[in-house]
Amino acid sequence: MFAEVPTHATTGGSDDKTLNIKTGILTGKNPQWASTCVGFQDPNDVNSFVSSVVTRPWLGRRWADGMYIYSSFNTVLPPNSVHCIYSTSDAERSIVTPGSYHSGGVNVSFCDGSVRFISETIDCGDSSANNDDYRGKGGKSPYGVWGAIGAANAGETDITL
Repeated sequence: MFAEVPTHATTGGSDDKTLNIKTGILTGKNPQWASTCVGFQDPNDVNSFVSSVVTRPWLGRRWADGMYIYSSFNTVLPPNSVHCIYSTSDAERSIVTPGSYHSGGVNVSFCDGSVRFISETIDCGDSSANNDDYRGKGGKSPYGVWGAIGAANAGETDITL
């Protein structure tokens, strides 16, 4: 139902390439597959993007306007992972993961009212899965336990955290 997301200190749009993966969203990259987003993580610093990308400090901003990029998340990539959006428009399809500055994970509130700490090492299945194969269809999530937690009526019979 709810999860944490850190925000950047700035209030407007920015082309600041120093935004880290917790507070910035990679723009202009098609999030057709989660692995596309992961590919722009700096291999020398997993908390940063590679220097050639454009990022924006949009996460958690303007949450009251209801646009997905500001107020929602999905369970495709693990907590504290990279975020990406199709274009430089805040109304495009995106991959946004919950994040925090807690060591190793994020607090998540479930629909039953419970709050749990979800480890960033939770089973996330296959990040290279083709989203088109699962769009609008039932069945198990290809994104492991984390994907099943965020799926409505996905067919999983037991989700153990």
